[in-house]
Amino acid sequence: MMLTMKRTRRKTCPCCGEVFETTRKDKVYLDATHQKYHNNAVQNRKRDQQCRISKDHFDTFRIYQKLLGIEIEATYSKDFLKGKGANLTAFSGIDIIEGEQVEVLFGIAIIPNNNKITLKKIKHA
Repeated sequence: MMLTMKRTRRKTCPCCGEVFETTRKDKVYLDATHQKYHNNAVQNRKRDQQCRISKDHFDTFRIYQKLLGIEIEATYSKDFLKGKGANLTAFSGIDIIEGEQVEVLFGIAIIPNNNKITLKKIKHA
């Protein structure tokens, strides 16, 4: 009976950057603690990025909502909206308004016209 030695591999832990040796092909981290720490850090970065996007969209929606007040529709210059803090690239979907595709931010249509933008509340049946 012949015994074979397993091949030793040198790997770098993605969590701490420490080089370690293992005989397993599928081992990635130094130990389970490093795996948990690294995976949590990755998920936290993703969650932070998502929160920034959501906050930006929500802040812009609140600005549009406040500007419209009880009005159904109003037109403002792009510079005015930027000055109020609106992100003019923020939208949550696309809808068809009067036969045209229009960007929408949570129920408010954003209709561009040269250097102006018309905000219009959308009523869905």
